[in-house]
Amino acid sequence: DGKILIGGAFRNGHGTASLGMARLLPDGRLDSEFSSPIEPGLPGAPAPRIDAITPLAGGRLLLAGSFSTDASGSPKSLARLHEGGSEDPAFPGNLGDALGLPTWVGRQADGKALIGLTKWDALGDRHDQVVQLDDQGDPGAVLLDWVNRPWLEVKLAAGLPDGKVL
Repeated sequence: DGKILIGGAFRNGHGTASLGMARLLPDGRLDSEFSSPIEPGLPGAPAPRIDAITPLAGGRLLLAGSFSTDASGSPKSLARLHEGGSEDPAFPGNLGDALGLPTWVGRQADGKALIGLTKWDALGDRHDQVVQLDDQGDPGAVLLDWVNRPWLEVKLAAGLPDGKVL
């Protein structure tokens, strides 16, 4: 439909409160029909930051970053939104915190979400992983796990029509 999603570390767009993300119309004006669920966080906290956005089936969106979606300021690193911008409460928003720090999000041709994670294990080893999420947002297969190879960081991925991931 020509609309553009933007994410980053900002508090307004075109003079209108728009925390961390916004949707623009094709002519660049702010889309007033899109309502971001991102909250300002606790007083003195840095601006919410959306590092990655990817579209999912049914007009939903998957976000990665450092933000909160409730007034308590409870931090999240992943969220799934409905088409109009409201948060999907069925999605386990603390998933990234449990698995690691999400660095990007993507989608396979079959519609399954992919996330890139960086985490450290109990021995202090760094793991850069590509993890597939099922339709409920729960982690499925770990498609890639590099240990202590920071020069091999994955920045994004794309699902190919044959089901492979590039």
